[in-house]
Amino acid sequence: MKSSENEAGKWISEVIPEEWEWIPFTDIFTDKTSSKKKLPQKSYQEKGKYIVVDQGQERVGGYSDQAELLYQGPLPIIVFGDHTRCVKYFDSRIIQGADGTKVLCSTDISDSRFAYWALRAIDLPDKGYSRHFKFLKASYFPLPPLNEQRRIVAKIEELTAHSKRARAALDEVPTLIEQFKQSVLAAAFRGDLTAEWREKNPDVDNASEYLSRIGLKPTEPSDFLDLHQLPSEWLWTNLNSVGKVSGGLTKNSKRKELALEYPYLRVANVYANALDLDEIKTINVKEKEVDRVLLKQGDLLIVEGNGSIDQIGRVALWDGSIEPCLHQNHLIKARFQPVELGEWTLLWL
Repeated sequence: MKSSENEAGKWISEVIPEEWEWIPFTDIFTDKTSSKKKLPQKSYQEKGKYIVVDQGQERVGGYSDQAELLYQGPLPIIVFGDHTRCVKYFDSRIIQGADGTKVLCSTDISDSRFAYWALRAIDLPDKGYSRHFKFLKASYFPLPPLNEQRRIVAKIEELTAHSKRARAALDEVPTLIEQFKQSVLAAAFRGDLTAEWREKNPDVDNASEYLSRIGLKPTEPSDFLDLHQLPSEWLWTNLNSVGKVSGGLTKNSKRKELALEYPYLRVANVYANALDLDEIKTINVKEKEVDRVLLKQGDLLIVEGNGSIDQIGRVALWDGSIEPCLHQNHLIKARFQPVELGEWTLLWL
């Protein structure tokens, strides 16, 4: 099978069953595109009685109330995008969009749904925003007997329905994973995950003894805070009791006059348990400022301000990959000793 044109649609295989035939485009499709009944995009409405179908990616391009523009030919129809190669199927009246919208019907030798899926399957040359209908007209199509066409359509649409259900289920997975992660963390910080271990190890240190041993004195929370009940071996305390909390450098024009220049972290570098170090800027500082804002591996960085309120509080651990490195004032730094307390606090936050 060869097309009379140099360029035409291709198929994944040119081998077909003996009972099938290769049929030219003009034998399987008729062109019902109107040169008069079409609506330019600038005339689309956001709402209206009738849908406007064009060659865009969306199934419906817009709406109109102009009944005189309704397609009145045979149904169903297949809309082909001359520029975009998009293919859509309709079994009701539409208004044809203007530039590049081709309206096709299948002939008697083809089931309309089979013709639609055939157009979806053929591989046309990609000429960008040039016109592609000429390549379609130069193409040949594999044609089974009519009953087999219908069986093929039924199978395609059965598998497509399965695929849609699978995609819908997969779309829910990230949300379910996030919910599961949050439920695990909630259970961890209630003490549920280690309840069995504590029962088997009743003689280990409690939290007060542990903090005392490493030289820290916990601060009891205020009574008005609504905090959940902890295991008897645990306690509530605040961040400043177990770590040293400090702010960073404030940017201003006078800094350009200072001699010392260091790389520094901005809000744009700190995400939820992740660092983005692709773009690191530098800042000029006074020598006496450096020790206070110098980062050490294991420091906890908390976003103080951000353009989106739901992004405030993003938190990540500094990995020490840039030395030396400072941080700006919109990143709060918490330093812990032992450093493992930072990992615990990261998970809590």
